[in-house]
Amino acid sequence: MLELLLDNVSPEAIPKLTNNGGFMSELFQVKQVCKVVEDKHLLVRLHWLLSKYYLACATVNDNYENAVFYLKEVESDLQKYFSASDIIRTPASTDHCISLEELQKKFKFVQRMENVTRIQELYESKSYNELVEILTTCLKSQDPGTCDITNKFYLADSLFHLKKFNDCILECASILCYKGKITTPDWILVRCVSMLEEIFHVPDAGISARHIRSISSSLIALLVTCDQKQFESLPSALLTTPWCILYSILHNLEAQYPALYLEQDSTPNSILLLQLGHQFLSRDGNCCSDDGKLLNFTLKVLLPLVPSEEYLEFEALSHCIEQAFCCLYSHPSKISKVKYLTDHSCPGVPLEWGHCQQLYEYFKPAELPEFDTYDNINSETEALFQRILSVVPSEMKPVAAYEEVKAFLCGKTDDITTSSTSFPAYLIDIYYLIGDYYFKTKEWAKAVENYTWDLALTPVRFDSWATISLAKAEKINSQLSSCGSFNSIEVISGANVVLACFRKTLKLEPSNSKLRIEFGSFVYSMHSFCSRLLTSGVETQLNLESFNFVDSKKDEFLAAAAECFEPTVQISSTEKSGNDVAQQDDLWINHYMLGKVMEKLDPHAPIKFLEQYELAGKLLHEHGALYPVKINYYTPQQLAIESLEIYYRQDTLF
Repeated sequence: MLELLLDNVSPEAIPKLTNNGGFMSELFQVKQVCKVVEDKHLLVRLHWLLSKYYLACATVNDNYENAVFYLKEVESDLQKYFSASDIIRTPASTDHCISLEELQKKFKFVQRMENVTRIQELYESKSYNELVEILTTCLKSQDPGTCDITNKFYLADSLFHLKKFNDCILECASILCYKGKITTPDWILVRCVSMLEEIFHVPDAGISARHIRSISSSLIALLVTCDQKQFESLPSALLTTPWCILYSILHNLEAQYPALYLEQDSTPNSILLLQLGHQFLSRDGNCCSDDGKLLNFTLKVLLPLVPSEEYLEFEALSHCIEQAFCCLYSHPSKISKVKYLTDHSCPGVPLEWGHCQQLYEYFKPAELPEFDTYDNINSETEALFQRILSVVPSEMKPVAAYEEVKAFLCGKTDDITTSSTSFPAYLIDIYYLIGDYYFKTKEWAKAVENYTWDLALTPVRFDSWATISLAKAEKINSQLSSCGSFNSIEVISGANVVLACFRKTLKLEPSNSKLRIEFGSFVYSMHSFCSRLLTSGVETQLNLESFNFVDSKKDEFLAAAAECFEPTVQISSTEKSGNDVAQQDDLWINHYMLGKVMEKLDPHAPIKFLEQYELAGKLLHEHGALYPVKINYYTPQQLAIESLEIYYRQDTLF
């Protein structure tokens, strides 16, 4: 009767059975009978019944100690009273045969169940070898549809740490495709794809083709499942990491078997796969899921190809890169101006310092623009570079060197010293490029500010000194030509700083005739300003000290002009003998300005400056100057105004 009552009892019913007074009372009576009546069959059946009872209890409390005790009692009874081939039958429908063979099965079952209770403990203690042995045995005995998915994950994770990658891949594939009664927790799926990603980044992992096919199918199935669900309800890693793994698989196959996986004159499928992944995420504006992992992975893979022939050959590669930048950092901001970029309405990610190098090196010009060229970065690139500078760690910025250069540009010091800096070498030109942009858009103050930072990093950059000199000179010329009021003494003091900048520039490149012309023209205009200031009646407003200051500066400016144009004429003569046509176009200016300076220095020696005017006129004639009776005001004939100026000066002397 008791055997039938315990037959097929469920784990949920164990507490109820234990609390059943009738069952426990009858069990006690059977024990008392066995003590009085020496019935070996009854004794074996009682011990068997008690082992079954405590095994059932162990499913609830994980305590197998009592069950093992009574199984050993059964083993002792069988060995003592029966032969090895004897079988004792009970009326129960399960475990109704008692024999040494069945007993050994029970012992193995108990051992397996005891091991199962230790799985969590073994996993936490990182006893991976023992864990693999236990879980392999345990999972083989279970129906794949009912096995504990957590145990499958423990097995996969243990195999991963033991570097048994092929076996780990199979377990991960079965987890990703698991169709059991309980839905696989998201954290297990995330961890599985993370393990797979790491495996495919291990060089010479020895992954077989069969395992590659298996995991590829599982990852595709996972992406299909994700596509059928709402993206918001899924961990972001499940939307991005599978694409990274599939790319690694396909790229490796293309490298190993190019004849099979690469088509001639077409974009590699691995690159198209990254584009497909981006499009997959873009449908709901999830391009930057998982902190932009897929797009950052795309850039990490494709940017090294930029200098190669492959980049120039496949247009899709550049489109893929720029679309990734666009979604990550909203660059460019005006997408409509770029035909192949699409607005995916994604929020983007904050620009981090670790990603600045790839961004800067992709968008910086191949060659640095010079101060006298028209090419420069556009407003979008300038804004991007400003964003990069905003995340540069403050301890890396050359603040001390910047203050030193600024003091020189303000006329507070006579020279600057070179100091070391921890500013990143790859960003060494960023301030120069921003300054060049502002210089060529005529925003002089911003240009000077950025050139000052650039000189703090590269104090011997000729173009930075040149553009600072020109920008400051242009600012003073604008003041002189404006109708507004200004302090003349302050303007002349500011011109001293410009002189220092020009001289610093020409020390770096003394033979640059263009800059000498600009320098000479500026100091000559300052000489003229001082002359007007002294002779136009304004001198009555100057005190004696100021008058003497202006008078001395007038002579200093004229001497500087002579000092500038005399070497320029010599340099120009050398250039004329060469083949530099662009330089020869400006030769006449050198002679013309030198003639004006000589006329100011010694008006009683006309032969010297008339020779210069004559040379300037001949050069204009050689360049096709026209001499019309009437010069068109809006569209003057070629070099007509220049020729008129030179011949007017010659004629007035006679």
